[in-house]
Amino acid sequence: MPRFFKQQNQHQNHRTKNQQGSTIVELLIATLVVGSVITGIAVALTYNIHQNAEVRYREAAANMNQQVLEVFRRERERNSWDDFYTRLIDGTTYCVNSPGSSLEELINSPSDCTDTYAFAKTTFKREAIITKPDASADQSIIQLTITTYWHANTIDETSVTTSHTMRRRSN
Repeated sequence: MPRFFKQQNQHQNHRTKNQQGSTIVELLIATLVVGSVITGIAVALTYNIHQNAEVRYREAAANMNQQVLEVFRRERERNSWDDFYTRLIDGTTYCVNSPGSSLEELINSPSDCTDTYAFAKTTFKREAIITKPDASADQSIIQLTITTYWHANTIDETSVTTSHTMRRRSN
């Protein structure tokens, strides 16, 4: 075989051995890069799922607070203001865990709200606190503070609070 072909053939064999070694190192680096990217995507998806669930729970809690507010509004319309005002005790916490509660049920069950309300695989508890800021004056205002609490994938209790002022209507 001519000398030129032998040198070229040896040069090709040398390059093939170097390329094989580089390929293993490149493969390891590529595996690390792809693994890092996949891990980052998994972390981002997990965080996004948790945040979406938290938003859904907050929305549900806000809707539950609105339900309680509607119970008090309905009862204010059914009864005279004086009856409504005098039957609610200033500074009392009322537990409201059944959606169709009436004023009678609320008045007969002031409690520490140990009862719960199950919704969307999570346990919620709702309470309404009545404050009468002008109890000694003309009895025309009730401050209603509604809070819904829940535990969802956290150790800490989370809550949403809604405040509303109810006033005596002018005749």
